[in-house]
Amino acid sequence: MAPVVTTVSDNYTWATLFLNDLGVPASQNNINNVLLWMAQEKPPQAWSGNNNPLNNTYNAKSYKYGNYTDYYYDTISEAATQTANNIALDKTSNANGYGNIYNALANNANTATLSAAILDSKWGTKTPLTQTKVPSKYPYIGTFTGSTNTAQGVVPSTNTSAVPGCSQKGDLLNLGVFKITGCQGKALLGGLFVVSGAILILVGISFVIKTETLNGIKEGLRAPAAE
Repeated sequence: MAPVVTTVSDNYTWATLFLNDLGVPASQNNINNVLLWMAQEKPPQAWSGNNNPLNNTYNAKSYKYGNYTDYYYDTISEAATQTANNIALDKTSNANGYGNIYNALANNANTATLSAAILDSKWGTKTPLTQTKVPSKYPYIGTFTGSTNTAQGVVPSTNTSAVPGCSQKGDLLNLGVFKITGCQGKALLGGLFVVSGAILILVGISFVIKTETLNGIKEGLRAPAAE
């Protein structure tokens, strides 16, 4: 019996939920292939960024920072449903090439077949799935959500008509066997900013503690001797 997912705890359960919503076999082969697809859209460790593992924009909300536009969903489960809806709506007309993606998953096709369907579509994934290995299991971390971005001063807006896929195309770094796509580069850059901010805070705290300690020592030296 095919696995049925009700709660998303990691990238494997999200891939399974997406396949369930699409109405195609949640076989181990299909799950692995979806994980490979997710890895081409985001670094595996950050697969749940923006609650949008495949960078889908159908019925998604968006926010801008600089020249970039990112798309997010309020919940990770909504991302599975809307991504499945986007592909299912095109499976008859195949106007965007998503019908071929649906057929590959419906027929439990091998990685090369699904990869060719994705690359020939308008999705936006540019790297063959066959160039990576199936990611390890990484937990769901709901950090890059719309509410978080709003708290940081970014105002999200509803967007239902954007072209699916990450807004930044092409490879940021391509060394043959090692490659970082534009979408992955954006996610890594965001992580770097977070880490840099944390380091600056720790340095500031250390400086304050050191200053207070030195002042305490000086005050002790100045204190008059007891009568």
